[in-house]
Amino acid sequence: MGSRIDTVVEGSNDVRLTIKCGGDEFDSPGRWQAGMHRQRILERAGLVFWRCFAST
Repeated sequence: MGSRIDTVVEGSNDVRLTIKCGGDEFDSPGRWQAGMHRQRILERAGLVFWRCFAST
């Protein structure tokens, strides 16, 4: 199963902010753990995450 990043904002000095938009459909309890695992892998590669939930 593949995954995607919703938005990446590039700043100066090659700094990137990864924005992940979520909601009940995509962040259900069964999928949350797998999503966080993928996020940790990408964070080890240097990406910084900000999660935006549908409720906010």
